Amino acid sequence: MPYHWLDFTPPQPQIAAAPVEDFVTAASTLRPASVETYRRSIRYAHAALVRSGVPLDAITSLSVLVTLENAKALLQNLLDRNGGEMSSTIHGIAHVLYLIAGPGGRAPEGVANTLKTFRKRLAVPYTGLRERPREALRQFADKVNIEAILALPFRMYDRLRRKSTFSKADARKMQAAIALELLLMRPIRRKNLTELRFGDTIIRRGKTVFVRLPSDTVKNSNYIHHALPPESAALLEFYLQKLLPLFGPNPNEWLFPGDIPGAHKSYEQLGRQITKTIRDETGLYFYPHLARHFAAKLYLDEHPGAFEVVRRVLSHKSLTTTTRCYVGFADDAAVRMYDELILRIRQSIEKGIKDAKK
Repeated sequence: MPYHWLDFTPPQPQIAAAPVEDFVTAASTLRPASVETYRRSIRYAHAALVRSGVPLDAITSLSVLVTLENAKALLQNLLDRNGGEMSSTIHGIAHVLYLIAGPGGRAPEGVANTLKTFRKRLAVPYTGLRERPREALRQFADKVNIEAILALPFRMYDRLRRKSTFSKADARKMQAAIALELLLMRPIRRKNLTELRFGDTIIRRGKTVFVRLPSDTVKNSNYIHHALPPESAALLEFYLQKLLPLFGPNPNEWLFPGDIPGAHKSYEQLGRQITKTIRDETGLYFYPHLARHFAAKLYLDEHPGAFEVVRRVLSHKSLTTTTRCYVGFADDAAVRMYDELILRIRQSIEKGIKDAKK
C-alpha cells in the first residue's frame, strides 16, 4: 500500500543511536499517566516496525524509530491494521515519534519537522464530546437529576451535622460531599482536586477561603486563584473541624489524606469514592471529570453561546478548545428555543380558533 498520506521524502541523514532510557528519564518529569502513555506508544511503535519487516535485533535505540523510512513504515503498518482509518492511538504514536526526534532530540531539524507534519496529518478531527461524557450527561436532560447533584453536598452535610458522634464512614461520606462541592463550584481536574492541601492550595484569609493552583501544577499551566462562596467554605470548615481528624495523622495537611500517613489519596481511589457515593445517594452516574462538562452544560443551557464564560470557569487557554468541546450544547439550546417558538405559535393559533368560536 503506498504512503499516500506522507508522500514526500526529504534527504535523510544518518542518525546516531541513543539510549532508550534517556527519553524515559526526560519523560519522568511529566505526570505518571503521561509517562505510561508514552511508554505504551513506544511499545506499539516498536512492534509495528518489526511487523513492517525491520529485524528485531536492528532496533537498538529510539533513534531507529525516528528515521524517516522507519517512521513511515511503522505508521503505515498501524494504519493498515486499522483498515486505513486514523485513530487517536496512531496520532499519539506519531506525537511520541516527534517528541523523540526533536527539537533537540534524536534527529536533525529537517527530519523532526517532517515527523511533525506526519503528526498533523494523522490528527483525528473532532468536535463535541466523546461518547462516555455525552452519554453520562443525558441523565441531566431531566431537571430533577440536575437538582439532585447540586443539592447533594448540602443534603449530606445537613444529615451529618445533626449527629453527636461521628464514625470514619461518616468522614468518608463527607469527603465525597466536599469533593463534589469543590468540583461543582470550581471544576478543576481530578489530579488537582486530589492534591489539595490546607495552607498551600486551600488558603484561608479571614473568613474567605481560596483555591489556589500554581501554574506548574495545572495541565495547561494556567494559574488558578478563586475564592469559594461562603456556603462552600462552611462545608469545608465542618469537615476540617469534625471529620478530617478521624483519618489519623495528616502531617502534610492533605484535604483528602490516604491510608499512609503523609500521603494523599490516589486520584483513582478518590474518583471511585466520589462516583460510588453519588450513585448510592442519587442513583446517578457521575465521575470527577464529568463535573467540567456538567458545568459547561449548565451555563450554556441558560446562556447559549456564552463560551467565554465557560472558558474562564474551566480555565481553558484557548476559546477554540471550549467552543470545539461544547458547541453541541449551544446547538441543543438553539433547538429548544426554536421548539419554544413553534409551540408558542401553535398556542396562539389554537387560542385564535377558540376565540373565533365564541
